[in-house]
Amino acid sequence: MRADRHAVGQDVTLALGLLALGALQVGLQRSGWVALVGVACVALPVVARRSHPLPAVALGWGVLLVSDGLEHDVTSEGYAAILALVLTVYSVARHGHRWEQLAGLALALAFTWVGVLINDPTDVPSLLLTTVIVGAPWAAGYTVRASLERRDHVVAENLRLINERERHTRDAIASSRTEIARDLHDVLGHSLAVMVMQLGAADHAFTRDPTRARLALRAARSTGKEAMDELRTLVTLFREEPGTLGTGPTPRLVDVAGLVDELTSAGLDVRLDGDDQLPALGPAEDLAAYRIVQESLTNAVRHGSGDVRVRLESKAGLVHIIIDNRVDDAGASDRREQGSHDLGFGLIGMEERARSCGGWLRTTRPPGRFRLEAAVPIKVAA
Repeated sequence: MRADRHAVGQDVTLALGLLALGALQVGLQRSGWVALVGVACVALPVVARRSHPLPAVALGWGVLLVSDGLEHDVTSEGYAAILALVLTVYSVARHGHRWEQLAGLALALAFTWVGVLINDPTDVPSLLLTTVIVGAPWAAGYTVRASLERRDHVVAENLRLINERERHTRDAIASSRTEIARDLHDVLGHSLAVMVMQLGAADHAFTRDPTRARLALRAARSTGKEAMDELRTLVTLFREEPGTLGTGPTPRLVDVAGLVDELTSAGLDVRLDGDDQLPALGPAEDLAAYRIVQESLTNAVRHGSGDVRVRLESKAGLVHIIIDNRVDDAGASDRREQGSHDLGFGLIGMEERARSCGGWLRTTRPPGRFRLEAAVPIKVAA
């Protein structure tokens, strides 16, 4: 802990003030130039009390010892010299390194004790008094330093905790936005794929079967409204604090039947089978399972070329999801070529969803088919 320029300027002013006070006291007592030199040698080290505290102690208290040896105690010339000595021993404890603190205390005590013993080796009261005179300001400086260091430690720890909390907040926001981005991808991808099928069916039946075309258009309108509702819920999440719950309904695995009905009504050959009654899942697992099925069906619509089979079953503490759809050779080739672009985000997102809740996901490509298998753990819904 060393002094800056402003502190040095303060110390220069303080030293000159003590020197002026000491010179005035020497003049009033008519002690002569020797006393004036002694006061100056004690007062001027105050300039270095923060930048070089140990040399300041050695010089000031060394002059005191010399003056005692010459039987001309510099402290008898007034309070300026005493204040200067007290300041230097205080400062070595306040601003010095650890070894300088102890060395400064030892030097000051040694000089005063030697001075007392030179005059009277049996003067125990004077030894005790000088010990207090040296030890009290040193202890005060040490206490102030320790208090400031504790304060600095507390401030640093608070800053660390604040930075850590901000980092956790940023991570939570990033994680929430990634989750919302996945939901946006799933909702838009599925809804637009279904609407394209429904509008295509309407266009195909427009002249031959107006009633069927009208039903297809209404289904497309309903799909669009549902997509808008989900998008509105997701956009609302962007305005909320991380960790808060959205106000919209959260899709669940039991809603998969609605997805199948929606695609069937749009003309896709989709069949759902498996366990009649699936065990209850926790909120995260329920949503992950639903989104996996939703995205898989979207991929089947966009890249498949025929029937789609969805099977949901529970075994060994897991809900298993199996989705199998037909693809022609060209479709399979397109999937391989575009896996890192069209399907990459969807497959990666589905795998991340499964892993985030302790499950797994894998895909295989039997001849003429594309098969996705996933599992999420069974947890009691809160």
